[in-house]
Amino acid sequence: MALPNGFWYYVASGFLLLILPVVFIGNIWLRGFFWKFVNVKASMGKKILIRIGTVNTDHFAVAEILDGAVHFKDRKKKGHITPLTDKSVLYRAWGIGCLDYDEDKDCFFKRDGTGVTGHDAELVDSLILRALMKPVPQNLLLIIVLIIVILLLIMLGFELYLTTQLKNQLAQLAINTAGSVTKGINP
Repeated sequence: MALPNGFWYYVASGFLLLILPVVFIGNIWLRGFFWKFVNVKASMGKKILIRIGTVNTDHFAVAEILDGAVHFKDRKKKGHITPLTDKSVLYRAWGIGCLDYDEDKDCFFKRDGTGVTGHDAELVDSLILRALMKPVPQNLLLIIVLIIVILLLIMLGFELYLTTQLKNQLAQLAINTAGSVTKGINP
């Protein structure tokens, strides 16, 4: 004897009504840790989890290490780029890469609580700004390809001009010789 479909809908809706409040309250209680943990775990090592320590509380953020710098966003969705000068601050916990960051001192710290020195936020920001504003040298191959394309376009334009001139000359020749050609064919 099979159970009716309505029964399974009833079981599924009851299950969702019981589980969703637990997940919602758990997410608030864990300060958004669960979904950030899932995001880092799903990235398979491309991202790391940062525990950001403040005066009152700690919270978590997802970060990436690109070109020796850690890129992450804080609670206000403001992007931070901080150089990672010492790799010993990275550690593994819960099967993912983790990092501790002090928001007040703007530095990373080790598991024993000692901070990693050598980070000057103003210097790093000015270096990043200079690197972004630096003129980029043109690729020589790109310049050669552009010159070839421009020359081909000029040759195509010249070909169209010559074809138009030849067409006009042939039309003029046909008009000028129309009477003499027809008189020679039909005596």
